[in-house]
Amino acid sequence: MYTNPSNLKTKKRAVIGRRIGSLVVTKREVAKYVCQCDCGSEQSFWRSNLLQGKKIHCGCKKYAGRDLTGKVFGRLTIVSKHKGSFERWECSCRCGGSTISTSNNLKKDNGTQSCGCLQKECAAEAGRASRYLTDEEREERQYRDNTLIKEWRGAVYERDDYTCQKCFTRGGELRAHHKDCWCNHTERRFDESNGVTLCVGCHNEIHHIFGKRTIEANWLEFQSSRG
Repeated sequence: MYTNPSNLKTKKRAVIGRRIGSLVVTKREVAKYVCQCDCGSEQSFWRSNLLQGKKIHCGCKKYAGRDLTGKVFGRLTIVSKHKGSFERWECSCRCGGSTISTSNNLKKDNGTQSCGCLQKECAAEAGRASRYLTDEEREERQYRDNTLIKEWRGAVYERDDYTCQKCFTRGGELRAHHKDCWCNHTERRFDESNGVTLCVGCHNEIHHIFGKRTIEANWLEFQSSRG
């Protein structure tokens, strides 16, 4: 039996705007449908699960009616239910702070785990790590997004036809490797002949074998060795 493709589009479009349990379908996103739950959260579900009634809420009803007071999630301990809110809880943090979160966010693996102090500590740790960089490493980082290095990298890729010069894999994630390393040979940093295109695997391998401060002889030895 012939089915007009436009009718199929109309059927799929008709799902948008429908209420299914506590969910209201708001839009389509790739292969799934984004739904707004009565609790305020937004999640995506397969169309078949919605129409078959397998998904009628975001997951918040799973914990509805349960008293989570005293439960611990990461650094948070639930103190009490938030007044006037559905499935929202007041939590005290190990650091002394406090926050309000939903049951759903607390239960998720990547959900709320602190009042925000954990994110701040991670950011501070990343900042401390950067203090141990050498002056050469700092300079190299500054040049990463520099126009000159981008032009040099593009020229090396184009010359090598976007092909790894060790394993001859074309395309994918590539690296422009300095034969004479960046740190010790400042005069050759933007010399196209000092660059060679490598895939990520081969680039990691050459530095694993010869270290960070490579010279052109290392590249020639690496190129001639059997993979």
